[in-house]
This record gives sequence, structure tokens and C-alpha cells, in this order.
Amino acid sequence: MSNQKDMELKEYKLYQPVKTWLIENDFEVFPEVQKSFSARMIDVVGKREDVLYLIELKMFATKTLLAQYCDSRLDSEFCFGAVGSQPKPETIEKFRAAGIGLLLVKDGSVEEILSPAKKMDIFEPSRDGLIRRLYKRPDDFVAGLPCLKGQGPAQDCERRVRQFRAENPKATWKQVFAGVPNHYSSPSSMQSAMGKTRDRVGA
Repeated sequence: MSNQKDMELKEYKLYQPVKTWLIENDFEVFPEVQKSFSARMIDVVGKREDVLYLIELKMFATKTLLAQYCDSRLDSEFCFGAVGSQPKPETIEKFRAAGIGLLLVKDGSVEEILSPAKKMDIFEPSRDGLIRRLYKRPDDFVAGLPCLKGQGPAQDCERRVRQFRAENPKATWKQVFAGVPNHYSSPSSMQSAMGKTRDRVGA
């Protein structure tokens, strides 16, 4: 197994300490949330009233981690990287310049080593869409695991659609779109993307 794959497999170990830190700070925790205008997932979203924290889990503070926030910053005023090793001072300065906070996860605890700068020019439709996609996962759900076969945002949405239609068999796609957290732009795009699910449950 490559070093990169090793790092990917360890990222999930950062999730529980970050989840605990958010709960201790009165945030609701939503793991693996679909980004706006992207097929990628945000590892963790914390929500406390109108405040959103977007958190990506990485073993190291890297350029890749910084790049992941290019589109995420449309969705929230506050973004963090949660890392498993102490960043170098010059790396911290790069995150400071980008307005991204840093959380250091060590021995099961979380230290905020850099506070994020509040982004003022949030794209409200993007932020509203993110909030609409927030939904509770089972308590034993773990963020940061690599996607396996049969996993991903479309597959997750398909399962939620099936459950919703089972509970609401007469629901239209407009009602499904409003009632199921999803990353689609409209009821028609959602219906089209569901493919076989649409065929099974009907329009």
C-alpha cells in the first residue's frame, strides 16, 4: 500500500476527536456533506444556530488541503483543516493568509492552533443549499474513510430517496426534492440523476 493510501486510511481517526470538540462547543455535527457545485464531500460540517464550520480531515497541512477550500469558501464564513501533525510555521502562515483555521488532533484531543478569518462575501444560495443538504448520520458513522464500491453522494441520495418514497408513496419529485437532502439543482435534475431509482418508484 502506498504512503498516500496509508494517509487516507488514517484520516478517519481524526473524526471522533473533531466530532467531540464540536459537540463540546455546542455544534451539531454533520459528517460527509456534499459541497456546492462539486461532486466532492466536506468531511465534517458543524452547525451552531447560524454559524457553520467546514472542516477537512488530513494527516498533514498540505497544498492539497488549501486547494480543497477554493469552492468550500462559497458555503461558509469559517473553514478549518484538522490535521494529525504539527504544521511548520511557514505552513501556518500560508493558512493564515488564506483565512483557513487549523485544528491539531493529538492523543485524542483537539487544539485550535489557528483561528479562521471570517469570510464576508458568502454566496448565500450556495450556503443555503449546503444547509439544506445537512442530515443526521447514525452515531457510529465515521467521516474521512475512502469511498468504496457502491458508495458516494449519488448512491447515498438514492438510498434516501427510496426511504422517503417508501414513507411517502404518493410524493411527487418536487416533494422528494424538498424532503430529501441532496446536491441537485432542481427536482428535474434530481429525477434524471436517480436513473434506476426513478424507474422503480415512478415520477
